[in-house]
Amino acid sequence: MFGAINGLVALPFHGNQFVEGWQISGLLGQNTGLPFSPYTGTDIIGWAGSNNNRPNYVAGCQVQVEMPNKWFDPNCYTLPAAGTLGNAGRDTIIGPGIVQVDLAVFKDTKVPKISEAFRIQFRAEAYNLFNHPAFGLPGNSMFTSAAGARNTAAGVITTLAGNATARQLQFGLKFLF
Repeated sequence: MFGAINGLVALPFHGNQFVEGWQISGLLGQNTGLPFSPYTGTDIIGWAGSNNNRPNYVAGCQVQVEMPNKWFDPNCYTLPAAGTLGNAGRDTIIGPGIVQVDLAVFKDTKVPKISEAFRIQFRAEAYNLFNHPAFGLPGNSMFTSAAGARNTAAGVITTLAGNATARQLQFGLKFLF
């Protein structure tokens, strides 16, 4: 689920050229994690190149842990018997979500000595203001062999989301006429 709130506020300062014309703009974006499937990581059914079959789910096991070094518990899954399909459902694990706050502060200053319409705008902008990490999906291959050797990377997040950025600050000066 994705949600966003944005707004623009013109600050009510009046009196002289230094305090008039300030505005604040912000954007709060939040996205819950995407669902993904657990896989065995090995060809247990006997189809050449089929490593995307699902394992068996251990009934009653709490899958979601939600820490970067253990996003889900891979011990909640077992290797199905050779030649059979596992019972783990499709898209049963929820990946990490994203929360990002962007903020801009800017000031318009009229310069009537040049022309009535001439303005100078100063801008200060911050993207991902709180530097909140946006994690990628964890490893979802549970085993490394048909003998049942566990994959140590299962459930571990090792990447950032594709469009994730660290905090960025930028300043600008614009001439409007």
